[in-house]
Amino acid sequence: MLRSLVGSEMCIRDRVSTQSTGEPSTEMPSMGWADGMGVVPCWGASPALDMRNPHQDGSEESTKLLLCATGEPAHALKTVGAGRLRGEGGAVEVHVLERRPETLVRHVLLTSIAMDPSIPLRERTEIFLEVYGNTKLSERTVEYVQQHARAIVQVLIGDDTQSQLAEMLDTSLLKHKELDELLKVAKLWADGVEFRGEEYWDERLRQYYKARYDSRKNAADWDYHMKLKELGGTIVNPRHYIQWRLTGLAFEFGDKSYNKENFTLGCYAAGREKGRSVARYGYWGDVVNSPYLAHGITSGKEIFFKTRNNENMYSATDLSRYNAAKMLHAFMEGAEVEPPISQTGTVGDHSEIAGEKACEQISRNKPADSWPNMKLVLLLGEPEALLRRQRYLERFDAALVANASSSADWSTLVGTLGPRGYLVVETAKFVLDLRKEHKTEFLRRVYESARESSMQLLPMSEKAHQGKGAPQTGEAVAHVMFVKPTDPEVPCAGTIEIPVLDKPDELEQQEPSDAEAAEMPPKETDEEVMTVRSEGAPQSSGEIRHGNEVEWQIVQRLQSRFSKRPRELLLRVKMPGVKSVKALELETEQLRVLVKHDQDPTIDLDIPLPFPIDTDIGSAEFDSDKSVLSITMPVLQLEEEPKNSLLHLEKTGGAEPEGESEQDAEHVMVREQEMRGGMGMAIPSKLGQNIFLGGV
Repeated sequence: MLRSLVGSEMCIRDRVSTQSTGEPSTEMPSMGWADGMGVVPCWGASPALDMRNPHQDGSEESTKLLLCATGEPAHALKTVGAGRLRGEGGAVEVHVLERRPETLVRHVLLTSIAMDPSIPLRERTEIFLEVYGNTKLSERTVEYVQQHARAIVQVLIGDDTQSQLAEMLDTSLLKHKELDELLKVAKLWADGVEFRGEEYWDERLRQYYKARYDSRKNAADWDYHMKLKELGGTIVNPRHYIQWRLTGLAFEFGDKSYNKENFTLGCYAAGREKGRSVARYGYWGDVVNSPYLAHGITSGKEIFFKTRNNENMYSATDLSRYNAAKMLHAFMEGAEVEPPISQTGTVGDHSEIAGEKACEQISRNKPADSWPNMKLVLLLGEPEALLRRQRYLERFDAALVANASSSADWSTLVGTLGPRGYLVVETAKFVLDLRKEHKTEFLRRVYESARESSMQLLPMSEKAHQGKGAPQTGEAVAHVMFVKPTDPEVPCAGTIEIPVLDKPDELEQQEPSDAEAAEMPPKETDEEVMTVRSEGAPQSSGEIRHGNEVEWQIVQRLQSRFSKRPRELLLRVKMPGVKSVKALELETEQLRVLVKHDQDPTIDLDIPLPFPIDTDIGSAEFDSDKSVLSITMPVLQLEEEPKNSLLHLEKTGGAEPEGESEQDAEHVMVREQEMRGGMGMAIPSKLGQNIFLGGV
């Protein structure tokens, strides 16, 4: 999983900041994949999926599904719609688990729009996509969203118990405090809360591109041609994609004027400002992968991939509207429909093929038994903690986990699946900030976790009849699917062996073995670096353990942007049994620290330092309760030559932007990653250090 900062480092920094000899650094380290993907999901990073468990044969059998931190409502809508098309009459209970109330209310809002028969299918589809993926809305759409938000408020406070929305929504598993949080969000949306979309979007871009901000258009063009197209996204119009990357506007229909802010994309996230924990409002979602992935890149209708002079005639916007309309109609009516098809590709003539009349009709007085038989059960909290509760043991028939929440430990998640339960894991295929070898490493770790949890692999659908189809690379499929067997020793029907993938050669070169790492000196990086050693124990990482051995730890703090050299080192030495400094001898030299204790327990440490220090300045304190000695030592800085200074200014683009928005944003991104408590993308921690934006 990706965790760029260790929680103990943050605590150390807060504790000793008043002893620092220099000004505190405000620049936070890059979060790697999360810089572009964001920490708050607003849409999925893969095509919408029918999650119905293939091992459920009875058409009247009820189904319990779990969507784990996906931010994507289309999986539930498509599953229910596909089941109705197959004639399955069983109830579908969809448990939507999200970390934030705003994301959960967005699920409810988009589902409410999907089941609104008072407007034609065509208009409903366009509103659904606009709210789903645009930072800007038309004035009429904003009024429509506020109307639905008011309806959600009535359901949450209990005044509405008769509507279809009230019957569909289940808040029984929420605590009173969590329900109040949802109600607060819905009320703000009903009143049209202020959302400075352009400002928040630009803030995210500056946080992501940093010195490359002025070349953001070229970077977006590079990502499209060198990444998204290679992954099968040729139907995405490059002009539309680049416009979305720059402005957040993905879907435009007809002659609408998009001049109002889409406040449903805003949310609060935890961060730190001036040493205090704060909740920061803004946009913390995706600015790289795009909202076209769920509906706009796959289709069984070949006309959408028709080309002229090697350029597409249709666009992802056209395909998204087509697929979303079919999904919404199947969800509401349980029937197929042929929506209109627009042609807005690179060489499209902007004509339209008419659809069926059902797309323009309004369903008035819809019979009660014709509504979708679905319950939307809302869950709010951290997946790892929430799913440990006894009530979720073997509760679900199928679960879908977003790639950013697929941690290395599956024990809790697998425990929520019933026998022959069906687990879908979103791969990193469409995470554009990751290289091919990183995506394959992600897949390898998913396989390892599945093998350790005794899960069995289902093959890719196109090769299932051959008994083959195990993805071998990270870009082969957007999802991998597993089954929980009733007996781990007996293979389930249709499953195949989980392959053992080798770690990509590129990552083998990047990550030394444990034995090699023990012999290597601490590296200089863009982050604070911690080195932990103990007498008689191998090198490890993290905070000082609570054992009985003597251990020491070095933290490189306040790194210089020019030399990448820290301004100071913090050395912490844990000495169990030492309760006083009376018999303790401390001596500092430029490249080492000597610590001796002649009484029992006897201690004689010669600690090498990664950088030369100023021995005339520094401070030390001893915590007698924890037997920990903390030493702060300023690092001698290199002379800055004028030539190097100019080169540095050229690379960084000169002075930092005015204000604190970029700094605060990075605080929030880092803080949110830490708060996930291990539920992060299962990729090596080094993957965030060599992201290539390209084209600039």
